[in-house]
Amino acid sequence: MPLPGQLGDACGICLRVDADYLQQAFDLIKDHGITTAGIYKIIGSGAKQVYEKWH
Repeated sequence: MPLPGQLGDACGICLRVDADYLQQAFDLIKDHGITTAGIYKIIGSGAKQVYEKWH
């Protein structure tokens, strides 16, 4: 999905993962040498979403 505007105005893509699978997704990304600018958890819903840095 496109990079949410709250995370910056740069072009980018993101992967949205259910919180139950966040550690597993992180491990897969790391194990495959994929470069990331950051990993964030979504706190809240709708217009009140806040992105909290996870790793």
